[in-house]
Amino acid sequence: MEKLDTNLDVYRKNTKAEIGPNGQKDKITLDLLKSFTLQILRGIHYVHSKGFMHRDMKPENLMMNMDSKQIKIGDFGLARMKPDQEEECLEIPKLQRFISTVGTEDYTAPEIDLLKDRMEGGAKTINDYT
Repeated sequence: MEKLDTNLDVYRKNTKAEIGPNGQKDKITLDLLKSFTLQILRGIHYVHSKGFMHRDMKPENLMMNMDSKQIKIGDFGLARMKPDQEEECLEIPKLQRFISTVGTEDYTAPEIDLLKDRMEGGAKTINDYT
């Protein structure tokens, strides 16, 4: 098993994100941000290609090897199988089982909030959130 000694949230809090004039030993550079983004997107693509939705993506669930700066998605406790192709429409009864309040509210996608509000008779457009 690979050594994953921190998560992206801890790394972010303990590392300078701004680019200083003299540079810092472990600053987050643009190249490193690009690498993290690509690794995360590839991981999400892989999870989706296997028919699953993670449903709790947040920095605390992105595990990291400090030496290689390799990112892995962790904590699949709330993961669910994706609906069948014919169910992937915006009919609220079919989506309702995937829109329950799960995961961390601060990281909930706006479209999930929009659909939940629509089911409850609240906001009607995504512009209601901006």
